[in-house]
Amino acid sequence: MDVIICLAENSYWHGVAALVNSLIKCQFKGVLFVGYRGNLPTWINDQLSLVEGKTYRINEDIQLQLIEVNTKRHLGYEKAFFIAEVLKDPAIERLFYFDTDCIPIADYQFYLNWTDHHIGVCMDECFKFIHENHPWKLVWKEKLESFGYPSIYQHPYINSGFLGLSKINFSLIDTWVNLTSRLEKEGLDTSSFNKNPLLAVQGDQEILNMALSTLPPSIISVIGPEGMGFTEPIYLMVHCTSAEKPWSKNFLWSFLKTGNRPSLREKIFLSFLNEDIMCMNKFKYSLKKINLTLTTLIARIF
Repeated sequence: MDVIICLAENSYWHGVAALVNSLIKCQFKGVLFVGYRGNLPTWINDQLSLVEGKTYRINEDIQLQLIEVNTKRHLGYEKAFFIAEVLKDPAIERLFYFDTDCIPIADYQFYLNWTDHHIGVCMDECFKFIHENHPWKLVWKEKLESFGYPSIYQHPYINSGFLGLSKINFSLIDTWVNLTSRLEKEGLDTSSFNKNPLLAVQGDQEILNMALSTLPPSIISVIGPEGMGFTEPIYLMVHCTSAEKPWSKNFLWSFLKTGNRPSLREKIFLSFLNEDIMCMNKFKYSLKKINLTLTTLIARIF
């Protein structure tokens, strides 16, 4: 069984809807597990067929399984723990994790081929290259050695918004969980991210990078920042990492305030919000598209 895993709360359910729509278009077959905190959106019961409990039918090929997450951790830090919980099902042969502001746009077969024998990851947009003796990596190495792990692979800096792997590489998740737990015991506050770039661990992303560095490079397959649409051509995923997400962003106001034009990533993501699953009413979605189109036109002039 193939599974997609994500975590959601509050407005990020819009991202779940976009993810569902993209999975349908990409021809995914399997189960989408959503770990959630807080209230469920109305579109789940209004637009999906209940199978039993908290399992819903999206179409003939995809089911949605909801699992409530009771944690004080930031949901970013909770990723590894939730993935590990899902993997208790021995029937799972392959998993893909997506942040709920990240969606696939390539055919699902590409992802299958990519992760048959390798762990599939993508480089980050901000820190594309971190030298092997970068201060962060020196701290990571020191921590790994103190925890009894080798530091083998000096990989590029990976974005934790996506992860793909088959059963032969599921042990990575155990390492990720263990490292997070050990760092918590040493005082790491996992209730929120710390954006101070002087720190070697600011969020779950650094811990995933630590876990990956314990593995031989031959089993890790890295796609550059274009893999998440950070640069063009955009062909695999779009990851909208800015604080303002496409479903809530006023594109015109943002452009007037900051001078930042709507990105191709945002345009693609927005196109998936109201397809098979509609998470916004039609009038509101139409206004959102008008706002985007008008901003794009004005940006061309200025």
